[in-house]
Amino acid sequence: MDKKVTIYTKTGCPHCVAAKEDLDRRNIRFEEINVYEKPEAKKKVVELAGRRLVPVIVDGDNRGSDFKAEVEISEAAVAASEALTSRQV
Repeated sequence: MDKKVTIYTKTGCPHCVAAKEDLDRRNIRFEEINVYEKPEAKKKVVELAGRRLVPVIVDGDNRGSDFKAEVEISEAAVAASEALTSRQV
């Protein structure tokens, strides 16, 4: 039986990309939850990791938020991302 692995990420996060690439290299299937696409997931990240950082990887009852370098999910980052997105044509 396959374990369910979930990775919480955010758009534009190089550490999230690296974590997903690592899972792919190891042939580990995962579900990605992007906290920008599902803002309610931010609360889950804090619940799991104790802080607003991504990536957070959950493997069954095991969870980790120490994929080398993590990126803080801040309201300023959200606003900056939205501003950049609104400028794109």
